[in-house]
Amino acid sequence: MEPPTLLIVFLILLLSPTEETEMNDAFEENFDKVMDTLAFDIQDFLPKPIERKQQAGQEGSMENLKTAVQLFHFFSKYLYKPEQYRFQRLISFTTCGSQGDIETIVQFKLLRQTPSKLSEMKKELHVYCSWIGYFRHNSPRKTLGSACYESKKVLHKYEVMLSKIDPCGEWIFEEPYTYRLGIPRHMSTAETHFPFYLPPGNPAPEITYMIDNNLELPQYTNFRTGMLGLGGLRYLGENLMRIPVILRKHGNFYKILLVRDYDRNKAEGPLPMFYKNPKPHKVRRPVPKESFEEYFHALVKPERKTICSKEKFRSALESAHTLFKNYFPHPQSTDNSWVTATVYLIFTKEEPCFNHISLSSEANYLHYEWELFNESAIRSLAALLSKVSPKEKLRELQFGAYPFSINSFGLTLLSIALVALAISTSPFGSLVSGSAQLIELFSSFLSYYYVKKLPDATNS
Repeated sequence: MEPPTLLIVFLILLLSPTEETEMNDAFEENFDKVMDTLAFDIQDFLPKPIERKQQAGQEGSMENLKTAVQLFHFFSKYLYKPEQYRFQRLISFTTCGSQGDIETIVQFKLLRQTPSKLSEMKKELHVYCSWIGYFRHNSPRKTLGSACYESKKVLHKYEVMLSKIDPCGEWIFEEPYTYRLGIPRHMSTAETHFPFYLPPGNPAPEITYMIDNNLELPQYTNFRTGMLGLGGLRYLGENLMRIPVILRKHGNFYKILLVRDYDRNKAEGPLPMFYKNPKPHKVRRPVPKESFEEYFHALVKPERKTICSKEKFRSALESAHTLFKNYFPHPQSTDNSWVTATVYLIFTKEEPCFNHISLSSEANYLHYEWELFNESAIRSLAALLSKVSPKEKLRELQFGAYPFSINSFGLTLLSIALVALAISTSPFGSLVSGSAQLIELFSSFLSYYYVKKLPDATNS
């Protein structure tokens, strides 16, 4: 029997993405203006364009909605007090692949009503859920992973972002090819309540060994990544990484050493990364190719090899200004394997050996090049960043990209480069003291700007 007309209208309303009703604040508007000016300069350093989800027709959308509602009923039995939850909206329904077992990623929103201690009215919470698995005849056959997290407010910008991206492309795990659960950066912290959290696993011999020997798996508890296991990093637990930002004077401005030709399908970006040697008991995979000092010493022109020794480059890194030293959202991270990165700011005026490297050398396999950006735009960026409190702004954010996606990783590394240039144009110290929060803030806004504008420009 066909559903009554009123029900059809109701279902169509459920399918419609939430309109973004909040007005952009002054910072976001000014940020967009600065990035519009920089768009031409940065286009060669951007990740691959975001693939837009193909919108299903009305009949297909209705079918997807019915399937999502069935999924909710199947899923709700795992929730504590399931009677408090009701299905509100299908946000995203995407099939990944076209042959064999086709994985499906479903995003939907629930409302949770709980008794209020202060009044007889029930408190309403917004619950965002992700599910990855297989369907058979529109019924869930196998769950690979699922999670739900709560928000006291409607995340309008987040829902709009979800309606635009392709989760199959954003949340793919490089090796083995599977998918993580996408959790936005500002909802992945330990303060967020997760009514349910059982993400996909990434099995590896290291994990099996520890389980078989009753050893406790390392776990990072401050953030949830939407993936368990070893991931694609070298070691279980903490992986230490060094990210150098190298600036060379050019007139009254600076050139920066960047990579245009990085692999957009892998965990790479415009700033190369070097692993520090791990603790001996954590070595389970091959040792990295070269250290920072080995790589740059190999690029030094022959007549300068003796003066610009490996020890000289190692000393340059150890004495450099530190922009950032903290947990870093690497796309191969899991809850059990993570990166702590240190970002260094190096000026060739202080370390002249970087002026004697040959970037045309075959040893420059990371494809470093000296790059020059629009000076006035960078100075405008520095002025904008100097007028904002990153701590307050981060607290206000109602949205966030998925920090563990390959695209977000490339944007984070580009953000580091642009913030470093902005710092170099300002009175030194005025921005550097809060550079870690500036990088996080800039990365969040750049990710949202990228979703709003840049894919359309790069596809045209």
